[in-house]
Amino acid sequence: MRPELHHFQELVARVGGVWKGDHAHGDTAFHYDPTPAPGTEFFENHLRSYRPVGGRAAGSAHLLLLPKATQEVKEVLAYCSAHHIPVFTQGGNTGLVGASVPDGSARGVVLSTRRMDRILTPLRPGSATVLVEAGVIIDQLNAAAQQLGLFCSIKHGGTGSATAGGSAATNAGGANAVRYGVTRDQVVGIRVVTPLGEELQLGGTLKDTATLIDLKHLFIGSAGSLGVITEVELKLHPIPASREVAMVGLSDYAGVEHVLQRMRAAFPSALEAFEFMDADIFQASAAITENGASVSSELQQARFIALLEVSSALPDDAGIQDRLFDALADQDHVVMALDRSQRDLFWRIREHCNPASKQLCNDRGVFFDNCVPVDQVGASIQAIEHLLRTRLPAEMADGRLRVFHFGHCADGNVHTHVVQDANVVANDFDIRDHAPWIDDRIIELVVGRFGGNPAAEHTIGEKTDRLRHTSPLLLGTVDAIKNVIDPAGIMNPGRGTLAKVRGTEDHHPAAANLQPGVQPGTDEAKDQLASSASVS
Repeated sequence: MRPELHHFQELVARVGGVWKGDHAHGDTAFHYDPTPAPGTEFFENHLRSYRPVGGRAAGSAHLLLLPKATQEVKEVLAYCSAHHIPVFTQGGNTGLVGASVPDGSARGVVLSTRRMDRILTPLRPGSATVLVEAGVIIDQLNAAAQQLGLFCSIKHGGTGSATAGGSAATNAGGANAVRYGVTRDQVVGIRVVTPLGEELQLGGTLKDTATLIDLKHLFIGSAGSLGVITEVELKLHPIPASREVAMVGLSDYAGVEHVLQRMRAAFPSALEAFEFMDADIFQASAAITENGASVSSELQQARFIALLEVSSALPDDAGIQDRLFDALADQDHVVMALDRSQRDLFWRIREHCNPASKQLCNDRGVFFDNCVPVDQVGASIQAIEHLLRTRLPAEMADGRLRVFHFGHCADGNVHTHVVQDANVVANDFDIRDHAPWIDDRIIELVVGRFGGNPAAEHTIGEKTDRLRHTSPLLLGTVDAIKNVIDPAGIMNPGRGTLAKVRGTEDHHPAAANLQPGVQPGTDEAKDQLASSASVS
């Protein structure tokens, strides 16, 4: 059931608009529009057309609100809390787990920060930080900063349309987290609006004192479930004067670990990135990347490919090249980037792994964003593949079922895709019939055996069922915090937390699992859901 018409009128007025909807049919000039922003068409469409296994609808909303200032966000959230209207906050809408996508109730409104796109502090040579509104796109910020020899170190696949607010809200990771850390490590301060319409200024250039908890870290990574970030103060770094990029072909994952150890020792403060791809996804990605074949042909015999980047503050630093050659001297299959165009090509191959996988399987797959201890990455990969070969041996043997692994192995973040190859005769096999089992057992492995978590850099999004393998005590603590900050439960219900909208029909993602006679939202229901969340 959509919100009443007078709510539409009130909310549109709060962002400086005038209601132009059709009173007879409830249509509106303000609507949820998933159309990609300008950018690389294939990559943008891939990111924005993400759907879960089975092609379920992404959800809908009757109203898209585009505030231009923090004050308008305050008024919208205060109104929505008072009337129990769900709010789904969107930045660049490039997330892969549906964290910013409205649910299927069609009751909520989408609040987009795309019009809040100003750089608020002047950029100067030597600037250590910059204050921006939440809707500033990361790549646009970098385009401005790079003219002064500076850059923002947030680097992930969606930065062409991902925003500063969205990156902070999801605590996005990325390729250079090994050097600079994830987004949380780059945020100096934030301005956030709580669901009750109250404004908080958290952190900032002035160092936090020891008198209070640093609350900005409560909102960073909360994926819009606790409030709306409207401004972000980010660190800036000098652009390295020299960069060297190489790909290394290796016969097993132990070789990847060996090269990583050598690189850490040789470049203790200059290792910018260290990524890995298994051979299958590397070849698939190279095939859809312009000029990618020229690289893949040189590494055809490898089982894993490591992609690494090192840097120096000195222009044309011959010493860094010498150290890189020395560090890789015991490797037989090394491809060095000779110039900037080749460096960019190597990174494009890595960045196209995700769309290459989705294209190969026509989105029929189960996709994971796992994190395990760095020294357990290889073991976790082997355990996942053993599990699938044991349970689905025929499908694994003839290529109907394929498994891809790639990611940021220097910090333990592995993207595992279990997919059905659309180019292989299915023989009545449909991965969707096995998806719940695959999802459950792999998450159980990651959390139970390897002490990892199922949401490394994309947050949990709409895949909240994966939280059943998380500590019930932890889930209860998160829910308690949510209840205090968002008493009406309006912020991103079903996206990142187990909380529901209070005062309306139940939206608890696990409500369908309640025993007959148990009412959602009661203490009995909470106890049952907490019990079902324990590791099986």
